[in-house]
Amino acid sequence: VPFAFFFSLFISRARTATSFGFGVYLLSIMVQAAAAQMFEEQDTGYVRAIRDVLLFLPFATLAKAMQDLGQASDNDSDTGMKWSERDGYAWFSVQDAFEWLMISFFTFLFLTFFIEFMFSSENGDSR
Repeated sequence: VPFAFFFSLFISRARTATSFGFGVYLLSIMVQAAAAQMFEEQDTGYVRAIRDVLLFLPFATLAKAMQDLGQASDNDSDTGMKWSERDGYAWFSVQDAFEWLMISFFTFLFLTFFIEFMFSSENGDSR
């Protein structure tokens, strides 16, 4: 939710918001398809740089967590993932994904309030 509020600060027209929202939707679908693969191994170089950017996109970390939960119960013999096992499944575990979701939530929340209250509106007054 703060992710959407953050970007709504820069959009003033409904038509622009609709187009931007659809673009974010399409981007999120593509990122979710690739994000799970980006978090598989610890690599260096450009993969690491892309992964650092993906950490602040809530739909990317959520996709990784959902992939891990799906792998824990992908066939009939698997019993799923217990709450106590959420931290030991992979090097970027479900617990790490939950922590980054909270970090990105509060980061976008802070940035939204900071930009909203510190910069002037289109009328020239501070909000």
